[in-house]
Amino acid sequence: MIVQTNTNRIANTLSHSEGLILQALMEQLQDTNRAKVNMSYLTADVATSRSVAVGLLNKLEAAGLIESKSLGRQGIVIRVINREALEEVAKAVNNLWAQE
Repeated sequence: MIVQTNTNRIANTLSHSEGLILQALMEQLQDTNRAKVNMSYLTADVATSRSVAVGLLNKLEAAGLIESKSLGRQGIVIRVINREALEEVAKAVNNLWAQE
């Protein structure tokens, strides 16, 4: 129950654009716990800025769900620390959108 409460809190802090980026990120992390992500391509898919994506990554890192390491122009390596909680956040975001 604590995980659900925390994931709902995290989901409530995300903007709509961050939620879209989270969905795109979850697609890239679908079968793996580590991925190299090019933020320009990721944000182009959802028509938002890279700064919004960086804000999302900072929130997910602060929550202890992921770790990220910048590779400069090559992208960012993202490692999932807590997949169950990350998936719960993504579901909570979808549930919030369904209620709107």
